[in-house]
Amino acid sequence: MNGNQNWTRLAVAGIASITAFGSTLNAQDNLPSREEMWAIIQKQQEQIDSLLDRVDATEGNLVETKQAIEVTANQVETTATFVEGYVASGAAGEGDSGRTHLGGYGELHYNFGKADKADFHRWVLFLEHSFNDKVRLVSEVELEHSIAGDGQTGEIELEQAYVEFDINESDTAKAGLFLIPVGILNETHEPATFYGVERNNVEKNIIPTTW
Repeated sequence: MNGNQNWTRLAVAGIASITAFGSTLNAQDNLPSREEMWAIIQKQQEQIDSLLDRVDATEGNLVETKQAIEVTANQVETTATFVEGYVASGAAGEGDSGRTHLGGYGELHYNFGKADKADFHRWVLFLEHSFNDKVRLVSEVELEHSIAGDGQTGEIELEQAYVEFDINESDTAKAGLFLIPVGILNETHEPATFYGVERNNVEKNIIPTTW
């Protein structure tokens, strides 16, 4: 029995060796030729060269981008320096020109009746100047009925001229010529805030609203 088993093992091993050798021969038969290998190498080299070109182009773009960023940063720094100097010089509203404000309003009436006529009732100019964040000058000059002088109905008046001080966020103090806050119309007597085209006689002559 032992002799037969040994022969059987040798036969199996021999068959396995023959099979492996045959597979090796088949694998060698499937290998590309030298010409095919050379073509494959050349194609791979072309792909490598293409990738290297892309890497070089990318590095060049990175250098250009870095330069552009540096130029932009320099421009931003220059602009910031200019703005700081612009503000410091007062041109952006911190100087005298930016602290002075002009304004005004006017009223033109046309009255129908026994004597139809147009009347430029008043022409008012405002001038305000802020000395700083807490102290300001407020003034108001008014021309009534277009013409002022002897025998004319018009008047030129300095309606208001006072200095206002901010005591805190909610309280202020005034010194100078200003409207006395008496009556419903005294503080809001400009056009579109009083009732009617002309001020009525009660609020104009009886109640001290615009005295």
